[in-house]
Amino acid sequence: MDDISDENDYYVIKGLNRQIEVKQDLEDQKIKISECTNCYIYIDNLIKSLFITNVRDCTIFIGGCENIATMDKCENTNLTIITNLIRIGNCIDTNIYVAGLRPPII
Repeated sequence: MDDISDENDYYVIKGLNRQIEVKQDLEDQKIKISECTNCYIYIDNLIKSLFITNVRDCTIFIGGCENIATMDKCENTNLTIITNLIRIGNCIDTNIYVAGLRPPII
């Protein structure tokens, strides 16, 4: 089931298994990506914060994240992001390409 919605101050992307490109303006928006498999997510906007959880076999590109980006419980996923701070936990076979001001918290 594909679900892209606004939920409690979060722009939620949940349960995807396809390619999407988010073109709308998401500045000052918090993004939550969860329970996606075999997908490609491309967000070429500056966002406020990012939370990724329970994602498998995906490629995610985020143009810029103003605050913290969190990645948890992901498997075989590629993340490319520009952010001030990234926190990574419980990820397996995951590649993270980050440009940031601070070292990652692992």
